[in-house]
Amino acid sequence: MPHKLPTLPEPEIHHISPAEAVEHIQALLEAKQERVRQGPTWPGAVTTQPSPDTPDPHAPTPAAGGGLSSEAAFGHALAHERGDQSKRKG
Repeated sequence: MPHKLPTLPEPEIHHISPAEAVEHIQALLEAKQERVRQGPTWPGAVTTQPSPDTPDPHAPTPAAGGGLSSEAAFGHALAHERGDQSKRKG
């Protein structure tokens, strides 16, 4: 007869109010913003801010190739290549 393992009691679930949740999220956001203001802490990190004349590297750029997205321009070729993966060539 197998031995039954003892079960642990279920932990008590503590629910918080929506107002408490907002307070927690705001505190987390403020802590994050403070870390951002302090700047990077790893060795060799750049501590200067980019000049206002520097273009944003994450800014969206106009689509090349007559306004086609890369998915529209190349998606058909990728789908075809995926279909050939299971076929043996030879």
